[in-house]
Amino acid sequence: MSVPYNTILRQVGLRINAIIGAVASTLETNYTVSPLTTSQFQSTIFPLTSIKDAIINSEEKLVQAISNTGGHPYRAFILSETAALSSGDVMPSTDASGVEIVGIYGSVLDGSDTSIVLTAAPTQEIRRRLNTSSYWKIPVYLYSFDGNGIIHTRTTVKVQVCVYSASTQRSAFTSGNILLPDALEEAYVCGAVSELMRDDEFLSQAGSYSAYFANTLQSITSGLTSVPQVSMPGPVLNQASQ
Repeated sequence: MSVPYNTILRQVGLRINAIIGAVASTLETNYTVSPLTTSQFQSTIFPLTSIKDAIINSEEKLVQAISNTGGHPYRAFILSETAALSSGDVMPSTDASGVEIVGIYGSVLDGSDTSIVLTAAPTQEIRRRLNTSSYWKIPVYLYSFDGNGIIHTRTTVKVQVCVYSASTQRSAFTSGNILLPDALEEAYVCGAVSELMRDDEFLSQAGSYSAYFANTLQSITSGLTSVPQVSMPGPVLNQASQ
């Protein structure tokens, strides 16, 4: 998250010959300018704004891959929560701050104490619990996604979700940093370059970088999301001696 968007922009610009510099010294000077403007960045094929759009598009695809992979550690970079939801509420399209939700849902938390994680249960079990709530003295923490809604056994719950706003990231582009981990810097570059083809310009290069980017997306969606716990020997029950 400490890599500036401008660093991605200059790497992409170099690959499409958009950084001005007929000699090495001029190219080096213009390459290191931050933020890059049309004084250092010129292309008769791709305007500067279109390069920025390609970088944002690359980020969107990475976010989509991460948010669709349950338990992936990179979800922490785009994680949020919904507003408090009562049982039977329809799942919202935005988080509590109004940012659009993307990908699959995460944990369901008790609305009064978000340190308590609810357990998924069959819909019919939760309905039985709700219909006989006066019989139960010990609280239960169960939920089920039912169609586009959620039912649960608490007063309210909050659902962990991933969120993304392209407009916010475009506004942060000039002086801001990438949204995702620094380790994805190369993926940002590859994703953007893979989009930069126009008529018959840069077709071969775009194809090569598309393959690099696809490998990253594949590693995100199919990679391990946790390390199995090491088996620990438990107590052994022996019959008591007579």
